[in-house]
Amino acid sequence: MKKINFILLIVLSVSLWSDFNFGKGLFNDGLYEEAINEFEKVIAYSPTSDDAKEAIFFIGESYRERDQLIKAESAYNRLLEGFPGLLFRDKVLYYLAQTQFEQQKYSNTSENLKQLIDTYPNSNFSKMALSQYLECIFTLNQFDNVIIEGKKIARNYKDYHNIPDVLLWLASARFKMQDRVEGKRILNEIIIDYPDHISRWKAVEKQIEITQNEDGTNEAAEELAAILQEKIPRNFEEKLRYKLANYYIEIKDFPKAYFELSNIINKFSSSLLLDEYILTFTSIQMELLKYTDVKSDYAKYKKVFRESNKLNSYLLQIAKANFLLKDLDSAKEWVNKISTIDEEILYRKQLLNADIIFASGKYSNAVKEYKKLLNNKFASRDRLLMKLGDIYLEKFQQSNTAKKYYQWVLTEYSVNDLQDEALYKIALCLDNLNQFAAAVTELEQIDITNIKEDELKEKVSKKLEYLKKFKKRDHEIAFNKLLSSLLNNSFQTDAAELKDDLLNILITDLKDYESAITILDETGSAEDNYKKAILYIKIAEKFKYESKDNLAHETLIKVDAIASKMDDVVWLEEIHIRKQLLLNSKVNDELIGRMISFVNENANNIAANEFRLYIGKHYASKNENGKAARYFADLVNSSTIDDAEYYSAKIGLAEHYYSKNDDTKALQYYEIADKYIKLDQPLTYFHYAVVLNEKGQKVKAKDKLAFLVNNAERFNEYSQVIKYFTKSLRESEDYASAIKYQLLLPEADRNDDIYKLIASDHEKLGNNEKAKKSLMHIVNKTEDDLTKLAHLQFTTNDLEMAKYTYGELTKKNKSVLKNFEMLGRINFIQENYLESAVNYKKVIDKLADSFSGYKNIREIAKENIIALYRIENRPKAETLAKKFKNHLNEVDKNEIEINRGIYYKKIDKKKAKSIFTKLLKKKNLSSDVMIDAYFWRGIVRLEKEELDKAEEDFSTVANSIDINMSNKAHLKLGTINFSKENFQKALSHYYKVIENDEDGKLAFDAARNFAYVCKTMKEWQKAIAAYQIILERWGDEGLEAKTVFDIAFCHFRDKKYSHAIEMFTRAIPLLEDKEAQAEAQYWIGESLFGMESYEDAVSELLKVGYNYPQFTQWAASAELKAGEAYQNSKEFDKATQIYERVISKYGKYSQWGTEASSRLLILQK
Repeated sequence: MKKINFILLIVLSVSLWSDFNFGKGLFNDGLYEEAINEFEKVIAYSPTSDDAKEAIFFIGESYRERDQLIKAESAYNRLLEGFPGLLFRDKVLYYLAQTQFEQQKYSNTSENLKQLIDTYPNSNFSKMALSQYLECIFTLNQFDNVIIEGKKIARNYKDYHNIPDVLLWLASARFKMQDRVEGKRILNEIIIDYPDHISRWKAVEKQIEITQNEDGTNEAAEELAAILQEKIPRNFEEKLRYKLANYYIEIKDFPKAYFELSNIINKFSSSLLLDEYILTFTSIQMELLKYTDVKSDYAKYKKVFRESNKLNSYLLQIAKANFLLKDLDSAKEWVNKISTIDEEILYRKQLLNADIIFASGKYSNAVKEYKKLLNNKFASRDRLLMKLGDIYLEKFQQSNTAKKYYQWVLTEYSVNDLQDEALYKIALCLDNLNQFAAAVTELEQIDITNIKEDELKEKVSKKLEYLKKFKKRDHEIAFNKLLSSLLNNSFQTDAAELKDDLLNILITDLKDYESAITILDETGSAEDNYKKAILYIKIAEKFKYESKDNLAHETLIKVDAIASKMDDVVWLEEIHIRKQLLLNSKVNDELIGRMISFVNENANNIAANEFRLYIGKHYASKNENGKAARYFADLVNSSTIDDAEYYSAKIGLAEHYYSKNDDTKALQYYEIADKYIKLDQPLTYFHYAVVLNEKGQKVKAKDKLAFLVNNAERFNEYSQVIKYFTKSLRESEDYASAIKYQLLLPEADRNDDIYKLIASDHEKLGNNEKAKKSLMHIVNKTEDDLTKLAHLQFTTNDLEMAKYTYGELTKKNKSVLKNFEMLGRINFIQENYLESAVNYKKVIDKLADSFSGYKNIREIAKENIIALYRIENRPKAETLAKKFKNHLNEVDKNEIEINRGIYYKKIDKKKAKSIFTKLLKKKNLSSDVMIDAYFWRGIVRLEKEELDKAEEDFSTVANSIDINMSNKAHLKLGTINFSKENFQKALSHYYKVIENDEDGKLAFDAARNFAYVCKTMKEWQKAIAAYQIILERWGDEGLEAKTVFDIAFCHFRDKKYSHAIEMFTRAIPLLEDKEAQAEAQYWIGESLFGMESYEDAVSELLKVGYNYPQFTQWAASAELKAGEAYQNSKEFDKATQIYERVISKYGKYSQWGTEASSRLLILQK
């Protein structure tokens, strides 16, 4: 019989080996589905064999190769969970992480990679994982963790050849944490120390991007062009040259972009990105008007696009080149060659087709095509609307329809480059419709200073001047004036006065110069002839605006004829000056001189007032503002001067006095022009607010500044406004508003000084957390900045980062003892007593015997002595205690004595207890020390199994006002009472901790114990209630696996099955014990069974035997329960199969086989 068994074993082994190798062969041939089937056979034959382990791994690899990542992940997890002692566990962890990484499960990936690196530090898989691990935690925005872990990796793997990749992630994290100096230093380290490593060029690329962000694209392009003179690895040269070409495109240096792309196409003619390079190159050719070259290059490049998905984009470019060459038939042919389902290319094709139809003169058809495209998601709808408006305005002369399209641009696109052009076109439409006042209103909305195109700027200016001077008529005012004149003259017979009123109405309000001249012709007086000459000059000016130069010339001849009959020198001079102003596009010095003489000699003349405006504007244009001010000051508002011009002059005058720091005069003129000072002149608005502030009108100034920064479009001096405004707010101690308005500055415009100010504001408001974050943004941190940052990190309990910053400070300046002191204190708080003692030692050694004057020496000495006791360096602790005994107060000495007792607790419990007891006998003992002494004496008594005595000590502590120590004592009292089987008392103590713990650290321990006691007592609902408190206050991330399991079991026993399933499911990956995992899996199935979800119950129950076959009790019990589920769902055949398998698998006479046999008998009946 033994021989037969041995032979069977050999045959089975050979069969397993054969199936496994056959599966590997299929895997190597890429037949993954077939390979999986073979591997499953291996597992089925012998689930725990070495071949089965490898088979599961290859199943995972097969699924990974097929991009079935969830199944691959499941296979790797099955291997890790089923075989804790797996010899190639590092390999499985690595590939599990790769699968999770591809699914963007960065949290899971980072956890598994950390486990791999920590558990198998020398494995090649760990080394391969270093950079990816940092990438994951970087992607999760855990930048401080990247720094901490990255530094550890750099230290532990300093000889690993890919350490530059790690440094690269460190640098990236530094930049994210706004530590730009350190980030740049690391990049330089990579570039200099690793000249042959591929990451050197990644660092170079990162450095170029930083230059672009900080100094602009021009600087980045220059820097990159210089770098490309070096010898560069081919793959990086290609990438960097293309980046350079795109930089040139961004700054519109198309000749250089053309040169770079030509080189790229020639040098990298086999590149996978060649089609993209050609497309970009072709677009540059179009910018450079090389349309013929685009056409001729098709023969050279067409083969590149034969299999390219960019073919249609290229054909579109060829079609566009033909179109721009006005070869419309060829353009149409190329358009027709484009066949695509790509919606964007299809849109571009249809748009070009519409352009071709338009260029062919078929405007109605073009309109139909453009309208079809309006709602396309790829459309530049604003430009299409402008195009349609232009067709209706220029081709169809339908101004009303055109206006609607331009108005759509205004209403649909509030911030847009086409806004000004749309307003101008609306004005043209209104002009055509004889709605001149409305046209002026539209044009006055345009801020001419913001128009980028000179041509449009000139068109707007000319049209506005023309409409105001010659077209804008105010009929209502004219009527009212006429009515008033008629009433005034109804009882008089003064025809001259009535005539003057009528002339004024015709000239000023109705701009009807011809009718005015007709009236003046009636008398032929010298004065009327003078007035006629002036009116003819205005008519000539109108003809000039309308480009009717012949009519303008003829009109001026009439002026000369009238002037030839005049004798009045003043009139003749005025006529001459006005004619010269019309004939000369620019005012020259000779003409200015004549105007100045005229003004000086005829100061009260109406014309003199107009000439003052010309003179002032002339000097202002030459930045001779002092001279301009003399004429603007005397300028009077009249009907012959446009209101906008008058107030603009007064604003110029105010600005002049502002520049001279004459706030009184500046304010005088700002107030005259108040209603004309608007947000479209943000700098003037700002200056007005400054003057108000300086002249004591603080509230009004603050309101204006707030309105300006909140509502004005960004302008060049915006940061200057913010600086002044926030300075003013700080002076009035309104720090919250200072922060609010300071943060309106875009991040790119905030420098180190600004972040220091913001940090200071936050500090003054007591918001240290935000102050800390502001300081983190400082790029070039001084030693003072780092010191303040470290202090803020400490005060906000960000101890790890505080420790890091103080560490950096000690490197910069070893003479500042405060930094070592703080490192000692932080480590002491964290109970890192060795590090605490090391740093305190540096302070004490440096001070030597001159310590008495050092601030905080008492605290340093006390904590150093305590730290030494905690690291069991009693001799040094006693030496220091003697040295500083005169500087330590009684409380300090008592605290030290507590820690001396803690030291002796390990080596001499009797002495430890004696120390605590002596302390408690002292008079005037501080409450803190007393509580500590009772607690630690309780610990000693508990360890000596003096439970009653320990209970007394802990009870004293539990009743104290120190919540933290009270909770610790209640936790101990719970344990003591549990050991005495006083379960109700134990629960009471644990519940006190859960109720009163402030940070949750002790509450989690209490919850674990509480749940265990409840489980022991079968008080399921109490356990759940305690868990609910934890959940509501702190969440459940801190719960241990066993606690989660116990809570889940309580839910199950309380028949809260859905909650039980959730908690058991969470417990499985947390539990390290495989049998406990098997049990949790079993209870998931039991819970589903309790919910009568029999199909799901079977699925979960069978996982027990599949994943945990070594735990027979749970595997067999699960299969019996699965059979019962089949019975309840009336699937008797399946139930029979399950029971027969239990008998076969576990034996007919095992407890499970006996139960299965009994159930089979029932089924057979």
